[in-house]
Amino acid sequence: MEWIREPDFELDEYVTAIAWMPDGTGFVAATAHGQVVTFEDFDRPKFPLTKTKITKQKEEDGFSLDALGWSADGKYLAAAGQRGELYIWSEGELIETLIYSGWIDVLAWHPKRSLLAFGVGKTIYIWNAETKAIESSLEQLNSSVLALAWNTKGDRLMASGNRMVKCWDIQHWTASPMIWDLSAACGTIAWAPEDRFFTAGCFDRTVLVASEFGSEDPWRMSGFPEKISLVAWSSVINPVTGCPMLATVSGDGVVIWNWNGEGWDGNIVVSEGSRINTISWKPGKLSFAIGTNERIEIRTFD
Repeated sequence: MEWIREPDFELDEYVTAIAWMPDGTGFVAATAHGQVVTFEDFDRPKFPLTKTKITKQKEEDGFSLDALGWSADGKYLAAAGQRGELYIWSEGELIETLIYSGWIDVLAWHPKRSLLAFGVGKTIYIWNAETKAIESSLEQLNSSVLALAWNTKGDRLMASGNRMVKCWDIQHWTASPMIWDLSAACGTIAWAPEDRFFTAGCFDRTVLVASEFGSEDPWRMSGFPEKISLVAWSSVINPVTGCPMLATVSGDGVVIWNWNGEGWDGNIVVSEGSRINTISWKPGKLSFAIGTNERIEIRTFD
Protein backbone atom coordinates (compact mmCIF):
# COMPACT_ATOMS: atom_id res chain seq x y z
CA MET A 1 0.00 0.00 0.00
CA GLU A 2 1.19 3.54 -0.72
CA TRP A 3 0.14 7.17 -0.51
CA ILE A 4 -1.60 8.48 -3.64
CA ARG A 5 -1.68 12.19 -4.45
CA GLU A 6 -5.08 13.49 -5.54
CA PRO A 7 -5.66 16.65 -7.65
CA ASP A 8 -4.74 19.90 -5.91
CA PHE A 9 -6.88 22.94 -5.08
CA GLU A 10 -5.75 26.54 -5.55
CA LEU A 11 -6.70 29.53 -3.38
CA ASP A 12 -5.94 33.24 -3.67
CA GLU A 13 -3.78 33.41 -0.52
CA TYR A 14 -1.77 30.94 1.49
CA VAL A 15 -3.83 28.41 3.39
CA THR A 16 -3.84 28.73 7.18
CA ALA A 17 -6.39 26.10 8.25
CA ILE A 18 -8.39 23.18 6.85
CA ALA A 19 -11.37 21.46 8.48
CA TRP A 20 -13.15 18.44 6.99
CA MET A 21 -16.92 18.29 7.22
CA PRO A 22 -17.88 15.63 9.79
CA ASP A 23 -19.51 13.45 7.11
CA GLY A 24 -16.38 13.60 4.95
CA THR A 25 -18.13 15.00 1.86
CA GLY A 26 -15.98 18.12 1.68
CA PHE A 27 -13.88 20.56 3.65
CA VAL A 28 -13.47 24.24 4.39
CA ALA A 29 -10.25 26.22 4.19
CA ALA A 30 -9.21 29.55 5.70
CA THR A 31 -6.57 31.88 4.31
CA ALA A 32 -4.16 34.58 5.41
CA HIS A 33 -6.35 37.08 3.60
CA GLY A 34 -9.39 36.36 5.75
CA GLN A 35 -11.28 34.09 3.37
CA VAL A 36 -13.27 30.99 4.32
CA VAL A 37 -13.88 28.75 1.33
CA THR A 38 -15.93 25.54 1.20
CA PHE A 39 -15.14 22.65 -1.14
CA GLU A 40 -18.18 20.37 -1.16
CA ASP A 41 -19.28 16.97 -2.53
CA PHE A 42 -15.82 15.44 -2.19
CA ASP A 43 -17.07 11.91 -2.90
CA ARG A 44 -19.85 12.59 -5.43
CA PRO A 45 -18.41 11.49 -7.68
CA LYS A 46 -15.02 13.03 -8.48
CA PHE A 47 -13.05 16.25 -8.55
CA PRO A 48 -13.42 19.16 -8.77
CA LEU A 49 -15.46 20.14 -5.74
CA THR A 50 -18.02 22.92 -5.74
CA LYS A 51 -16.14 25.97 -4.46
CA THR A 52 -18.06 28.57 -2.42
CA LYS A 53 -16.62 31.54 -0.56
CA ILE A 54 -18.39 32.47 2.69
CA THR A 55 -16.03 35.22 3.82
CA LYS A 56 -17.15 37.35 6.74
CA GLN A 57 -14.30 39.87 6.72
CA LYS A 58 -13.88 42.49 4.05
CA GLU A 59 -11.15 41.28 1.75
CA GLU A 60 -9.41 44.64 1.72
CA ASP A 61 -8.88 44.42 5.50
CA GLY A 62 -6.45 41.57 4.98
CA PHE A 63 -6.69 40.08 8.47
CA SER A 64 -5.64 36.45 8.64
CA LEU A 65 -8.04 33.70 9.74
CA ASP A 66 -5.98 31.02 11.50
CA ALA A 67 -8.37 28.72 13.37
CA LEU A 68 -11.22 26.74 11.86
CA GLY A 69 -13.47 23.89 12.98
CA TRP A 70 -16.82 22.10 12.65
CA SER A 71 -18.98 21.04 15.56
CA ALA A 72 -19.33 17.26 15.86
CA ASP A 73 -22.83 17.24 14.33
CA GLY A 74 -21.81 19.50 11.45
CA LYS A 75 -24.33 22.15 12.49
CA TYR A 76 -21.83 24.88 13.35
CA LEU A 77 -18.66 26.18 11.74
CA ALA A 78 -16.26 28.39 13.70
CA ALA A 79 -13.46 30.59 12.36
CA ALA A 80 -11.19 33.09 14.09
CA GLY A 81 -7.89 34.84 13.68
CA GLN A 82 -5.80 37.99 13.74
CA ARG A 83 -8.64 40.48 14.12
CA GLY A 84 -9.71 38.93 17.44
CA GLU A 85 -13.17 38.08 16.17
CA LEU A 86 -14.72 34.62 16.42
CA TYR A 87 -17.33 33.88 13.75
CA ILE A 88 -19.96 31.14 14.05
CA TRP A 89 -22.01 29.97 11.05
CA SER A 90 -24.98 27.61 11.04
CA GLU A 91 -26.32 26.28 7.74
CA GLY A 92 -24.38 28.94 5.88
CA GLU A 93 -25.70 31.86 7.95
CA LEU A 94 -23.51 33.88 10.30
CA ILE A 95 -25.26 33.60 13.68
CA GLU A 96 -22.68 34.94 16.12
CA THR A 97 -19.61 37.18 16.25
CA LEU A 98 -17.59 37.31 19.48
CA ILE A 99 -15.05 40.13 19.73
CA TYR A 100 -11.86 40.07 21.84
CA SER A 101 -8.78 42.24 22.12
CA GLY A 102 -6.28 39.51 21.25
CA TRP A 103 -5.45 37.22 18.35
CA ILE A 104 -7.50 33.99 18.36
CA ASP A 105 -5.52 31.23 16.66
CA VAL A 106 -6.64 28.10 18.53
CA LEU A 107 -10.12 26.59 18.87
CA ALA A 108 -11.57 23.10 19.38
CA TRP A 109 -15.13 21.75 19.35
CA HIS A 110 -16.27 19.19 21.91
CA PRO A 111 -16.50 15.72 20.25
CA LYS A 112 -20.14 15.17 21.27
CA ARG A 113 -21.67 18.48 22.37
CA SER A 114 -21.97 21.97 20.91
CA LEU A 115 -19.24 23.37 23.15
CA LEU A 116 -16.41 25.39 21.64
CA ALA A 117 -13.12 26.01 23.44
CA PHE A 118 -10.90 28.83 22.19
CA GLY A 119 -7.87 30.66 23.48
CA VAL A 120 -7.27 34.41 23.80
CA GLY A 121 -3.88 35.22 25.29
CA LYS A 122 -3.53 33.21 28.50
CA THR A 123 -7.28 32.57 28.85
CA ILE A 124 -9.40 29.68 27.55
CA TYR A 125 -13.11 30.33 26.99
CA ILE A 126 -15.83 27.65 26.74
CA TRP A 127 -18.74 28.84 24.57
CA ASN A 128 -22.08 27.00 24.30
CA ALA A 129 -23.56 27.17 20.80
CA GLU A 130 -27.05 26.27 22.03
CA THR A 131 -27.27 29.02 24.66
CA LYS A 132 -24.88 31.38 22.82
CA ALA A 133 -23.14 32.08 26.11
CA ILE A 134 -19.70 31.63 27.67
CA GLU A 135 -19.98 28.75 30.13
CA SER A 136 -16.56 29.05 31.71
CA SER A 137 -13.13 30.64 31.44
CA LEU A 138 -9.83 28.99 32.41
CA GLU A 139 -6.43 30.50 32.96
CA GLN A 140 -3.39 28.97 31.24
CA LEU A 141 -1.33 31.06 33.69
CA ASN A 142 2.29 30.79 32.55
CA SER A 143 1.93 31.50 28.82
CA SER A 144 -0.40 32.08 25.93
CA VAL A 145 -2.58 29.16 24.91
CA LEU A 146 -0.71 27.42 22.08
CA ALA A 147 -3.04 24.46 21.43
CA LEU A 148 -6.32 22.91 22.58
CA ALA A 149 -7.66 19.35 22.38
CA TRP A 150 -10.65 17.49 23.79
CA ASN A 151 -10.24 13.80 24.48
CA THR A 152 -12.55 11.58 22.44
CA LYS A 153 -14.78 10.76 25.42
CA GLY A 154 -15.39 14.48 25.83
CA ASP A 155 -14.78 14.58 29.59
CA ARG A 156 -11.36 16.26 29.45
CA LEU A 157 -10.01 19.43 27.85
CA MET A 158 -6.26 19.83 27.33
CA ALA A 159 -4.30 23.02 26.67
CA SER A 160 -0.62 23.42 25.93
CA GLY A 161 1.71 26.32 26.53
CA ASN A 162 5.23 27.04 27.70
CA ARG A 163 6.79 23.75 28.87
CA MET A 164 3.53 22.19 30.03
CA VAL A 165 0.17 20.69 29.11
CA LYS A 166 -2.83 21.14 31.39
CA CYS A 167 -5.88 18.88 31.62
CA TRP A 168 -9.27 19.93 33.06
CA ASP A 169 -12.22 17.75 34.06
CA ILE A 170 -15.24 19.39 32.40
CA GLN A 171 -17.49 18.42 35.31
CA HIS A 172 -15.28 20.46 37.64
CA TRP A 173 -13.95 23.47 35.73
CA THR A 174 -12.97 25.28 38.92
CA ALA A 175 -10.84 22.40 40.24
CA SER A 176 -7.07 22.50 39.73
CA PRO A 177 -6.07 20.88 36.44
CA MET A 178 -3.66 18.00 36.02
CA ILE A 179 -0.30 19.22 34.70
CA TRP A 180 2.23 17.45 32.47
CA ASP A 181 5.60 19.20 32.70
CA LEU A 182 7.68 19.24 29.52
CA SER A 183 11.21 20.32 28.64
CA ALA A 184 10.09 22.79 25.97
CA ALA A 185 7.10 24.79 24.82
CA CYS A 186 4.39 22.62 23.29
CA GLY A 187 2.65 24.09 20.26
CA THR A 188 0.42 21.21 19.17
CA ILE A 189 -1.43 18.36 20.95
CA ALA A 190 -3.83 15.60 19.89
CA TRP A 191 -5.69 12.54 21.19
CA ALA A 192 -5.88 9.32 19.19
CA PRO A 193 -9.32 7.69 18.70
CA GLU A 194 -10.73 6.13 21.87
CA ASP A 195 -8.07 8.06 23.82
CA ARG A 196 -5.60 5.31 23.03
CA PHE A 197 -2.62 7.69 22.83
CA PHE A 198 -1.89 11.32 23.67
CA THR A 199 0.60 13.28 21.57
CA ALA A 200 2.51 16.52 22.13
CA GLY A 201 4.67 18.27 19.54
CA CYS A 202 7.35 20.51 21.02
CA PHE A 203 9.53 23.42 20.01
CA ASP A 204 12.69 21.41 20.80
CA ARG A 205 11.94 19.34 17.65
CA THR A 206 10.58 16.34 19.51
CA VAL A 207 7.26 14.48 19.48
CA LEU A 208 6.03 12.71 22.61
CA VAL A 209 3.48 9.90 22.43
CA ALA A 210 2.04 8.61 25.71
CA SER A 211 -0.43 5.83 26.42
CA GLU A 212 -1.97 8.09 29.06
CA PHE A 213 -1.90 11.80 29.79
CA GLY A 214 1.08 12.83 31.94
CA SER A 215 3.09 9.64 31.39
CA GLU A 216 6.61 9.90 32.81
CA ASP A 217 7.99 7.53 30.17
CA PRO A 218 6.49 8.47 26.77
CA TRP A 219 7.80 7.41 23.40
CA ARG A 220 10.01 10.18 22.04
CA MET A 221 10.58 10.91 18.34
CA SER A 222 13.39 13.31 17.44
CA GLY A 223 15.67 14.35 14.57
CA PHE A 224 13.19 16.69 12.90
CA PRO A 225 14.63 19.63 10.89
CA GLU A 226 12.50 22.27 12.65
CA LYS A 227 10.10 22.61 15.58
CA ILE A 228 6.98 20.45 15.45
CA SER A 229 4.20 22.66 14.13
CA LEU A 230 1.37 20.10 13.89
CA VAL A 231 0.37 16.64 15.09
CA ALA A 232 -2.82 14.85 14.02
CA TRP A 233 -4.27 11.35 14.36
CA SER A 234 -6.28 9.54 11.68
CA SER A 235 -9.87 8.90 12.73
CA VAL A 236 -9.67 5.26 11.60
CA ILE A 237 -7.09 2.54 12.07
CA ASN A 238 -4.50 1.24 9.66
CA PRO A 239 -5.75 -2.27 8.80
CA VAL A 240 -2.17 -3.55 8.71
CA THR A 241 -1.13 -2.38 12.19
CA GLY A 242 -4.47 -2.24 14.00
CA CYS A 243 -3.72 1.31 15.22
CA PRO A 244 -4.52 4.79 13.93
CA MET A 245 -1.81 6.68 12.05
CA LEU A 246 -0.07 9.73 13.50
CA ALA A 247 0.94 12.61 11.22
CA THR A 248 3.62 15.05 12.38
CA VAL A 249 4.63 18.21 10.53
CA SER A 250 8.01 19.92 10.69
CA GLY A 251 8.79 22.61 8.13
CA ASP A 252 7.94 21.28 4.67
CA GLY A 253 7.71 17.61 5.62
CA VAL A 254 5.00 15.27 6.90
CA VAL A 255 5.99 12.07 8.68
CA ILE A 256 3.38 9.34 9.05
CA TRP A 257 3.96 7.10 12.07
CA ASN A 258 2.68 3.54 12.40
CA TRP A 259 2.69 1.31 15.47
CA ASN A 260 4.96 -1.76 15.12
CA GLY A 261 3.91 -3.52 18.31
CA GLU A 262 6.65 -2.03 20.45
CA GLY A 263 7.17 1.50 19.14
CA TRP A 264 6.65 3.77 16.15
CA ASP A 265 8.00 3.62 12.59
CA GLY A 266 8.01 6.83 10.58
CA ASN A 267 7.90 7.47 6.83
CA ILE A 268 8.08 10.80 5.03
CA VAL A 269 5.22 10.99 2.54
CA VAL A 270 5.21 14.70 1.69
CA SER A 271 8.28 16.88 1.22
CA GLU A 272 7.78 19.22 -1.71
CA GLY A 273 9.77 22.28 -0.69
CA SER A 274 6.75 24.32 0.47
CA ARG A 275 6.11 25.01 4.14
CA ILE A 276 3.08 23.15 5.46
CA ASN A 277 0.70 25.44 7.33
CA THR A 278 -2.10 23.01 8.23
CA ILE A 279 -3.07 19.33 8.08
CA SER A 280 -6.42 17.60 8.56
CA TRP A 281 -7.43 13.91 8.33
CA LYS A 282 -10.61 13.03 6.47
CA PRO A 283 -13.25 11.52 8.80
CA GLY A 284 -13.58 7.77 8.40
CA LYS A 285 -10.78 7.47 5.81
CA LEU A 286 -7.00 7.13 5.64
CA SER A 287 -6.77 10.39 3.69
CA PHE A 288 -5.50 13.79 4.73
CA ALA A 289 -5.35 17.32 3.36
CA ILE A 290 -2.45 19.72 3.79
CA GLY A 291 -2.26 23.43 3.11
CA THR A 292 0.97 24.72 1.51
CA ASN A 293 1.08 28.38 0.48
CA GLU A 294 -1.95 28.85 -1.82
CA ARG A 295 -2.44 25.14 -2.46
CA ILE A 296 -4.38 22.33 -0.80
CA GLU A 297 -3.03 18.84 -1.47
CA ILE A 298 -4.82 15.54 -0.72
CA ARG A 299 -3.10 12.24 0.06
CA THR A 300 -4.90 8.89 0.18
CA PHE A 301 -3.50 5.62 1.57
CA ASP A 302 -4.22 2.97 -1.05
